[in-house]
Amino acid sequence: MLAFMGKIHLLPPSEIQKIAAGEVVERPASVVKELIENALDAGATEITLFFEAGGKDLIRIIDNGCGMTEDDAQLCIQNHATSKLTTVEDLSAITTFGFRGEALASIAAVSHFTLKTRSAENHLGITIAVENSEIVSTAPIACNQGTDITARNLFYNVPARQKFLKKDETEWRALHQLIIAVALENLSCTFTVHHNGRQILLCPSCTTLTERMSQLFEPAIVPHLLSCNQTLEQKETSPLTFSALFTRPSRTRYDKNQIYCFVNRRWVKNHKLAQAFIKGFRNILPPQQYPIGALFLTLPHAEVDINVHPRKEEVQFLHPIRIERFIEETIATTLDNTVQSDLGAQRQNNFEYAHTSSFRPATRPAFNPTMPTTAFKNVFQNYNAAPLENQNNQCCTTEECVHEQQDTLVPQTTSSSARLIGQLLNTYLLVENEDGLLLIDQHAAHERILYELFATRFGSLAPIELLFPQLIPLSSEECNALLPHLPFFHEQGIEIELFGENRITVRAVPAPLKNSNLTDIVRTAAHWILEGFTLEETNIVEKLYEKLRAMMACKAAVKAGDVLSQEEMLELIEKLGAIEHRTTCPHGRPTTWRFTQYDIERFFQRCG
Repeated sequence: MLAFMGKIHLLPPSEIQKIAAGEVVERPASVVKELIENALDAGATEITLFFEAGGKDLIRIIDNGCGMTEDDAQLCIQNHATSKLTTVEDLSAITTFGFRGEALASIAAVSHFTLKTRSAENHLGITIAVENSEIVSTAPIACNQGTDITARNLFYNVPARQKFLKKDETEWRALHQLIIAVALENLSCTFTVHHNGRQILLCPSCTTLTERMSQLFEPAIVPHLLSCNQTLEQKETSPLTFSALFTRPSRTRYDKNQIYCFVNRRWVKNHKLAQAFIKGFRNILPPQQYPIGALFLTLPHAEVDINVHPRKEEVQFLHPIRIERFIEETIATTLDNTVQSDLGAQRQNNFEYAHTSSFRPATRPAFNPTMPTTAFKNVFQNYNAAPLENQNNQCCTTEECVHEQQDTLVPQTTSSSARLIGQLLNTYLLVENEDGLLLIDQHAAHERILYELFATRFGSLAPIELLFPQLIPLSSEECNALLPHLPFFHEQGIEIELFGENRITVRAVPAPLKNSNLTDIVRTAAHWILEGFTLEETNIVEKLYEKLRAMMACKAAVKAGDVLSQEEMLELIEKLGAIEHRTTCPHGRPTTWRFTQYDIERFFQRCG
């Protein structure tokens, strides 16, 4: 009988460590999370971080914590070496961030790893270099008390993992979000962050969460902040406590990335907690907009399991429904009280105003039937109008009618005269021609005109230099998102320059934007850039620029409710007629609606 060689064999320890490291080390942000938590557990009050290429090429973290002795330093890079627990029962009341003793060993297994450290009782520190989980050198070194860890070329020895790392911008955003979360929870610690040789963030220690949010986002956020603090008594155990600091509905973002949830001082990614927070706003928020918020939940350790995820990013609750309802109701109550307070102040102001002001006549009549007939050349020349009912005489839905209007609003070659009747509700222009009545949405029409102007060559319009350059404060996230795209804004006629830390200045804009809210435009652009980088599309830059042009056109266009002069209305109609894609605004809303003579006579039952 032939003897067959066994197929099962033991892996070498170095390979075992690389595979195990994948559970703890997924990307640069997971490395930094472990190292920052170790620094905080060591009592650090100052943490300085250096990154290159989103942390893929370099991660360096320096802290002023208690440091380690030579023996502890050599032991800490061994697997399952920890100072934080001795038995599994300790997990039920763990208060430190780290506890498994896997982090440093895992990081050292997949990077070029260097550790420098000194404890208070030693005059000299020690430096240790590690390659493939093996110590390759040790030496005494003169250094400050604390720990200095460097990890270079993450996953250099695990190509299968390295190729799944994202591009630098994506990895940097994950790092930035992590650092914000850690800084929100640890007010007594100073954080300094450098990326690619530039200081990105400086957060001195502070005493209030409001001050910290001002540092991390911008000082202008402070007037928009609301706070709450509520306790829920529980019969069977200790009470739950929920506190939060978050922005009013007047200050929102286009994503949920700035909602930070903390459970027993630990930052966790819990979709249901964030969703309960958002539900508390109860339709107050505009569509697809979300608040900035820091949420803090404190509950008995027996009611939460923090050991369900290798990187401790997720938690499991004993009573999740109770917690979610508690958060939702607390936020809703806070907002209701705030709205009532604001309404009370507004009513008082309105009452005082009513007694100190008088009625004023309109500066321009809203409707003037004596306006002269005007010949529009090449504009709305006998459009074929979509019927108000379909061919089966069934009423169309709004969506169907708009679709038909878009398909049939095609100008004919014959010219005809048209008469501007006037402005309806300070929002719509009424135009009569031989075919019937045309209703034009002034905002949608102007938006389309500006979009086409921007798309063909925004820069061909000579930029208007602002008499006083506008200084716009940004969060570090917004600033870093905008910087690579400054050439695009320059090409479009918007002169933007970096002006100090997390601030830009706008020096010139195209004429259509001269009266626009530039801060709103810049911030919205930054959020869309951040959102766009997460999309896996080859033409993402082109799509992003189209979206930016549409946004700038929307901000610069006349608004519903703006009173227009006859000359302004005529110019708007002429320009709309001169462009090709005039049936909708860049966001898809119709610019015009036509009522043919047949439509009108059928409504009044004048046709057979």
